Amino acid sequence: MMIRNKEIIWLLPFFIILSKWILIFYIYRDFSYDFSILLNFNDASYFPFIVSLSELNLSPTFNEYFVTEKLITFPIASIIFHAFFYKIFGLISYVILEITFVVFVYYLIYTIIKKAGVSENTAILGTIFFFSFPIFFEYLNYFYSNNFLLHLKEQIFDYHLIDFRFPRPLVTNLFFYCFLIYLFKFSVSENSNRYDYIFLGVFLSLLLQSFIYLFILGSLSFAVFFLMRSIRSKVFFFSNIKNLTILICVFTVFSFPFFYQYLFSEPDYSSRMGLFPFDFDIKKRLFIETLSHFFNIKYFFLLVFFSFFYLFLKRYNSKVILFYRFYLVIFILSLCIPFLFITISPYLIWFKHFFDVKNLVFMLGILLIFSFFIDIFLNKYSLNKSIFFFIFSFLLIINFTYYYNSISKNYSFKKNYFVDLNEVIKKSNLIITKNKLNIFSNSDLINYYFIYKNQNILFPQGFHVALNDSQLETLMINSFKTTEFSKDNFKNFIKNKISWKSSNEIGQISGYKYQFNSFYTYFDINDYNQNEIDFLKNNKLFLSESIALSQKEVNRLISNFTSHKIIPEIKPNLIIVDKRKIDVDFVPSKEYSKIIDNKFFILFNLKQ
Repeated sequence: MMIRNKEIIWLLPFFIILSKWILIFYIYRDFSYDFSILLNFNDASYFPFIVSLSELNLSPTFNEYFVTEKLITFPIASIIFHAFFYKIFGLISYVILEITFVVFVYYLIYTIIKKAGVSENTAILGTIFFFSFPIFFEYLNYFYSNNFLLHLKEQIFDYHLIDFRFPRPLVTNLFFYCFLIYLFKFSVSENSNRYDYIFLGVFLSLLLQSFIYLFILGSLSFAVFFLMRSIRSKVFFFSNIKNLTILICVFTVFSFPFFYQYLFSEPDYSSRMGLFPFDFDIKKRLFIETLSHFFNIKYFFLLVFFSFFYLFLKRYNSKVILFYRFYLVIFILSLCIPFLFITISPYLIWFKHFFDVKNLVFMLGILLIFSFFIDIFLNKYSLNKSIFFFIFSFLLIINFTYYYNSISKNYSFKKNYFVDLNEVIKKSNLIITKNKLNIFSNSDLINYYFIYKNQNILFPQGFHVALNDSQLETLMINSFKTTEFSKDNFKNFIKNKISWKSSNEIGQISGYKYQFNSFYTYFDINDYNQNEIDFLKNNKLFLSESIALSQKEVNRLISNFTSHKIIPEIKPNLIIVDKRKIDVDFVPSKEYSKIIDNKFFILFNLKQ
């Protein structure tokens, strides 16, 4: 039976993602299904948050030795559905929700294009083709290798608009698209609907608790459109005070978890997230550099192009001009919010995410323009159902082929690593009894797996726990000291590593606390060596992932390591070393027996 055109919007993404996971389970058939899912988790760093929230635990420590009443400020809204379904169905819920969210994203993009005033067939074709553009670029690169095409695919399409990485941009973009749909309805409707205010309040709250940069754009956009409507109609403001109050109340109620988290959060956690003070000198320099970034020749041509297309639409298709005018306001505001943030905020964190927001809005504009041209074509040539079925089949086949190639290639490239890892996991599961064991590993993936298995983690990421910095250092140092890690080995372990960015293994527990970028250094600049100071001169402007320890901080950590007295309660029962991630000799004390020593991993077990 021939499928109807509109059914393509949900059938295509459903079968694409379903076939992707069927391929994963087939190719990874030698592994357990839960391990296969973890190996293919789009962004596994959020998995510990899902586990914590599923247990309604906002103060996770992942070990029984330290107890804390402080909270961590993870993005609740972006993982709340995953946490709920994980509690009921376990890891398989991740597969179910990826399929569900991708179908919703397709449908919301279709809805946005449809609200722009084009035909239904245009909205369908615009959506399904646009989501397949990265794959077209990938195949095109086989025949015509071009760095620009790869950049367009990986940094613009994949990363900002249509990447299915969980939770950002998959879930956060879904909230943003819903917000835009209701905001457009609010901006053009003659009579304001109270339910529109309620939904706007809900989605603003969800944005606040999932990706604050989109929340800043969303809240500013609503304020601007509310002001515009108030200017056009003198009675609008006073007749909508009640509705505005309802929006604020709904927003406040739904945002209670956010306020609660930040009110009782662990003070050290903010610095681990990369938050640092924002003085006038930094503001001035950042303002100038951002202005220079936005007003280069590339953005000048972009603004000219968008303006020209606006004039073109006014002449050719006045039906869609209303939505495109709405879009241009959003686009201009996306360019303004970094400057507003610089002016108002006393702190700075991950400033480059404002450029992610700008690129997302830019891609929505390209999507609209692409769809408008499809509409022009369809106004001249009609397409029958058989053509739509052919397009559906074609896109399904190329997506299936793409996923088969990428999954097979990734598995082939990492097969030996995965096999060795699976050997360690299987052996560890045989050792683990009903009682929790203390697990010490330098592998994030292994730590995530044993968080899933409800074990004590002695070397967690600082992002995932509500412990203070001192407690995290104690866990790390105690584990190394227990294994008779030498002072020289520890010194080598925490040395700064300078490449295209500066990094340090201490980042496992400290996150981005030890900021080391061209705007801000955690320690006085004179406390770093000349090689590190020279690095800052060539540092990318908005790079916020670089960290480095000063020599004084290195000495402090070495001193703590040397004087530390071993705490028996947090002695590792299992030590699992990922050889790829450590460049020092790791030889535990005689208390441990070596169980596995393969190409990529070493497993030690504490003797009974």
